[in-house]
Formats: sequence, structure tokens, C-alpha cells
Amino acid sequence: VRPRLELTVGTRIETDRGILVDESMESSVPGVYAAGDVAQVCDPITGRAQLDVLWPVAVAQGRVAGATMAGVPTRYERSVPMNTTRLAGLLVTLIGAVSSRGEPDEDLVTISRGDSEVWRGIPNVIVVHDQHEVNRQRLVLYENRLVGAILIGDQSLSPIVRQLVREQVDIGPFLPALQAPHAHLSEILRQLFSMLEPQRGRDETER
Repeated sequence: VRPRLELTVGTRIETDRGILVDESMESSVPGVYAAGDVAQVCDPITGRAQLDVLWPVAVAQGRVAGATMAGVPTRYERSVPMNTTRLAGLLVTLIGAVSSRGEPDEDLVTISRGDSEVWRGIPNVIVVHDQHEVNRQRLVLYENRLVGAILIGDQSLSPIVRQLVREQVDIGPFLPALQAPHAHLSEILRQLFSMLEPQRGRDETER
């Protein structure tokens, strides 16, 4: 996806690969907004302005821009990028960041639709795999956090992974187990999630 920036030529609208916008989707020119595939928004994880060319993102950004223009100041909060497709009869789900920045990746060579720059925007990630005859899990770790995953076949881990990525849980104590040879990633993630549930319940009660 290449944003069409022809309309910005000769204007004071700041651009990079797309139109640079703030949290309200406003460009560098007050009163001019951009949303969707053309908008380049700062990613809180990487601190970089990135293009996120997914349909749900475009809808969410459009709502923020529309509300703000209508006099209801609204901030765009990036959700965890997620896309599900079917390849060779298997369900494939991509959640969050799934590879490091600018490096070729054999796991992603067949993903040609619904791609997002956010999926590939984090440097120096650690990738761990759990491969079975059909099902496969690939986790992407960065600074003691789970930042993304690719799930092929069995999708039962999808809600767990998405929540761990969204909440940016510190999984440092589990890193040795996750990186061990022949680690059973699904079992480790379920154990991690089950340990977090009681704490999450206490936090809700305190609020």
C-alpha cells in the first residue's frame, strides 16, 4: 500500500511515507485531518510514526477524525493489529508485531494481503517457535514483553495472546522457559495467563 500524497504537494502538510498526524488525526496544518491508509501515526511501542493499513484501523481513525472535526475532541488509541486469513486450508492469525524491522522472514513470505507496517516495525526482537505436524505458534518478544505472534492451525491461544500483547505484560520470569529448546509455548502461555487472572481480579476489585 502506497499512500497517495499528491494533494499535499505545495502545502504545509508534513509528510513522510504518509501524512503525519497526532492523536486526534490532525495534520501539521490545523483543521486538516487524515485517517486510514494515508495516515502515519506514532506507535507507542516503537515511538515511530508508522502506517497501519488495515480496515479496522481505518474505521477507528475515521471515527476519531470525524468526532474531533464535529467538536468532540477524541484521541486515537491504537489497538493490537490483528488479521486472520486462510492459507492452504489452515487458519493463520497475525497479532501485533510479527517480525523485526527490515529483515527478510520466511514465515511471512506468503502474507500478501492485509499487511501492516506495524507488524514489522520493532528492531532486535526474539522469535520463538513451537511447531507441530499441523499447528504452529510463533511468538515475538521484545524487552521482556510479548509484542506479537503468528498462530497457524489451532486458534485457541488467540484471545490469550492478544490480551498479553495489549496489556504489555512483563513476562521476564517466563523467558527462559519460552526460549528453551522444544518448549511447549501453548502450555507456558496458558500457565502465565492463569497466574495473571487472580491479580487482574484484585485490581478490578480495588478500582
